[in-house]
Amino acid sequence: AMRINRMDVSYTGSGMDMYYSIDKGSNWNFIKSLSASSSLTRQKLSFRTTCDWIRFRFRINEIGGNFQFNRANIFWQKAGRVGV
Repeated sequence: AMRINRMDVSYTGSGMDMYYSIDKGSNWNFIKSLSASSSLTRQKLSFRTTCDWIRFRFRINEIGGNFQFNRANIFWQKAGRVGV
């Protein structure tokens, strides 16, 4: 099991919405909506969850928009066993 504390992302484009899933994509939890970016400046996203599995979704947040994804750094630490 792991405890996710934060994720830093770098991108350019019109903006994107960030989500995560801890049930293999059945349900998605909204993290944050990021606005347009013209540089690869690091955006810090603070959220916390404890899980065995995690998936991230990066979605365009406007019609006709686009983004170029560069990097995601995930900050986590080992946690105790997650009950099922």
